[in-house]
Amino acid sequence: MHKSIRFIKAHAAITFFVFTFTISWGAFVLDVPILYVFGPSVAGVLLMLLTYDRLEQRVFWRRVFGFKRISTSWYLFIILLFPTIIAASLGFNALLGGVLPEMPYLTQIAAQPILLIPVMVEVLVRGPLSEELGWRGYTLDVGLTQWGGLRSSLIIAIIWWVWHLPLFAWASYGSVHYQWGWFTPEFWGFMFAIIPLGILLAWVSLRNHRSILAGILLHFCFNLTFGLTSAFNGRLMLISGILLWLTVTLLLWLRPSQALLQGPNSYQANPMKKERLIDGETL
Repeated sequence: MHKSIRFIKAHAAITFFVFTFTISWGAFVLDVPILYVFGPSVAGVLLMLLTYDRLEQRVFWRRVFGFKRISTSWYLFIILLFPTIIAASLGFNALLGGVLPEMPYLTQIAAQPILLIPVMVEVLVRGPLSEELGWRGYTLDVGLTQWGGLRSSLIIAIIWWVWHLPLFAWASYGSVHYQWGWFTPEFWGFMFAIIPLGILLAWVSLRNHRSILAGILLHFCFNLTFGLTSAFNGRLMLISGILLWLTVTLLLWLRPSQALLQGPNSYQANPMKKERLIDGETL
């Protein structure tokens, strides 16, 4: 094995973070939005190809495209979780004297349902697909061996939030983060909500046989639900964040993922070595 590959494997998580921030924040400096958003998945896939053997690479891609890893009940959970949280947030907001957001996108799609198709494609690519092969794919793999399940999911979630920071100062990117601006109630509400969301993404992945697809779909449902409802004012985001934290706490208590609660010593050099594939192949 080449010395550089050994170095990357020995410092896998740090290498991923440096690589990701170099791509994405470099794209911010160069004003190339498409490169920014794909930074995590590009970094994760390249490092996976460099450090995983052929069998491990095959397992990685099956975790991305393996629909059988996710049961029907989990698909229902993934689809219904965030609409339920949004509905509850709107209800609590109304009790506190708040008003419904205008929801212009939802109104437009209700009038022209065909518009939902391009919106769903954009939401899927711009976030879930462009990020999750890195955050809850490669880096969760290597994070498990260094920090264990819960701590790695928390560390990744915090760094994931930091990764978003340029969006609050990037007009040409065209995201809602720029409309919020720095240190506004929405800025802090986003920080408060994204940490439990990161833990939840890891929990769902690990509960579904380390499915990267499960993380992609849950991330997609989060972005789509919040985007269509425009539930982005400071108080609504704070309420949603509280509900997300309560959801994470309740789920970890009622249905803990053994993998999420294990320490780093429970994993081998690569945690996929312990995995039995859903389609019958054993590693």
